[in-house]
Amino acid sequence: MKTPSTLPLNIAGLLLALTFLFGQGATPEASRHERILDALRALILNDAALQRDALKARAALLHKYDPLVKSSESLDRALEC
Repeated sequence: MKTPSTLPLNIAGLLLALTFLFGQGATPEASRHERILDALRALILNDAALQRDALKARAALLHKYDPLVKSSESLDRALEC
């Protein structure tokens, strides 16, 4: 059984460990963070272009399917990053 005198040391150690872990998780690498944000932006833009082209094709406003294929390929490339 633990004595009450070790309880403050255990709590201090736990707080120190949690502070260290929180500090490590709260500061991501700037370059990695930017790459992730760029990939998300590209994904959102390419998804919007694909939806636009799909709606145009459905409404018979898109006479060729080339833009639809390009949008689909761009979305695939964005997902690979």
